[in-house]
Amino acid sequence: MKNPAPDVRVDRTFRKLKLALFSIINENNQEVISVSLLCKKSGISRSTFYDYFHSVQELLDYFTDQCIRDLQGGIKAFLCPENRNYIDYYCWLLNYIENNKNEFKCLYAFEKQTNFISKTDVFFLGNSDQVCSRSRFCQYGANAIIKAWLASDCKEPAREVAVFLAETVRCLT
Repeated sequence: MKNPAPDVRVDRTFRKLKLALFSIINENNQEVISVSLLCKKSGISRSTFYDYFHSVQELLDYFTDQCIRDLQGGIKAFLCPENRNYIDYYCWLLNYIENNKNEFKCLYAFEKQTNFISKTDVFFLGNSDQVCSRSRFCQYGANAIIKAWLASDCKEPAREVAVFLAETVRCLT
């Protein structure tokens, strides 16, 4: 991907691509998305798309990595060695997910292509060896719960789900 200079037009183009991608996934739940369909839905030209990305996969990777960078901030703030406030962490995480539902539906829908869960797991493990000795189970189990909560359109209150997740993690550490 070409590294764009900070520019309002570039931000607008990326925002259009992101919205189009989420819209296609929500409308059709397609496993394969073409550049043509993405460009048509976003209203940008193919040449503009190819100015920044080589493929839809690269676009998915870009948005996945962007999301993971946002998640890293929460992990660092709530799960540092001197502060293991799992309830606050999961409340923050679930509120972040609820505010970005379409993005997370996309990430979970394309997990096989983006490796979203594995990428978050790698960061979680790298954050601190002592945060959670059974991180892989916690991460995949938490993601399964979060994915189901997201599929229900976040019906359960975020705090209740956060308490459940935090208690599960505490039992495993």
